[in-house]
Amino acid sequence: MRPDHRQNQKLIKQFPFLRAIIASPMEPFGYPAETHVNHITDLMIKVQRADGDLMYRQASNIGLGDCSFSFSVGGKRSGQVSRQAEYLFGIDSDLEIRTRVTWPRNSNEGGNQHPIYGYHALWATRDSKGWMTNLVASQIKYLVWVSIQTWHQDTKNDDFETPGARFGQFLERNVDITVYVAPKEGFEKLEENSCVEENLCLDSDAFIRAFIDKNERLIEIHGRLAELCTQFQDDVYFNGMRDIFNPDKNRGASGQFGSIEVLCAEMCGYERIMLQDSRSWISMQLRPESKSLYVLGMNGTLPRLRELIRNIIKAWNSSPETKNAFKVNNNVSVL
Repeated sequence: MRPDHRQNQKLIKQFPFLRAIIASPMEPFGYPAETHVNHITDLMIKVQRADGDLMYRQASNIGLGDCSFSFSVGGKRSGQVSRQAEYLFGIDSDLEIRTRVTWPRNSNEGGNQHPIYGYHALWATRDSKGWMTNLVASQIKYLVWVSIQTWHQDTKNDDFETPGARFGQFLERNVDITVYVAPKEGFEKLEENSCVEENLCLDSDAFIRAFIDKNERLIEIHGRLAELCTQFQDDVYFNGMRDIFNPDKNRGASGQFGSIEVLCAEMCGYERIMLQDSRSWISMQLRPESKSLYVLGMNGTLPRLRELIRNIIKAWNSSPETKNAFKVNNNVSVL
């Protein structure tokens, strides 16, 4: 949507602090940066109520100071690569920016400091060890999440020792803003009632750091996912799904069960299974000669991943006819 679109201008008038946020210097800039700092090709503004997931949300920063980048397979983005950065602003009752959370530009930045979550926007300062100080949650009226993405021509330069080598001519800088309204109980109570077990979006990076830091709460969650994987294995995969897939003869299989898509693929003797819906996904793998699946990757909160697996177990065992939705599909590709 154009920045000057009527809907955008209406929301900026309703939330005047958005002008200051939009004008704030935020990576990724255009290219060259000095001429595109505040350039916006597309602006999207949304409003919704804050929840516990926001309190434990983390940024997805890509291509900032390292050699990472994202791309789209085919479509109008063919031959293009992108950078992305995300920010969170705390707005006080005077409709002024009170706090700003800027996540590390890449995973190696920040040393051994504690992870940064959305609820840190409710604190005014951060000490040298990474601990948040000076709680100002009672003063925060809105939280504003900003995602910025730039698109560039892909140079195809694979020099991984040179950050940004893949980013060629600047094409677009798109800004996505969500204004989060405080819940009825306020942000301070929302933070108190939110927890890692219910609200943290889990992925492989979260668990790698958990084992390095000996984070017992996240390690326990990893154990819960392993148990869910075993339930899927016993009630679905080894209960008819693998027989239909028949990885000794086929490269893949797939099926749609309501909102859940199931993908299976055979790769060099490994059997990989992925379950996904609009809110989460989890992949599992069976090694050659092994008798047990293990969790390979995921994205979603523990409750959503639990619901994903429980629903597919329920669907698979609801009736013999339901299994007919799962068929051989040699075009399947699984993360």
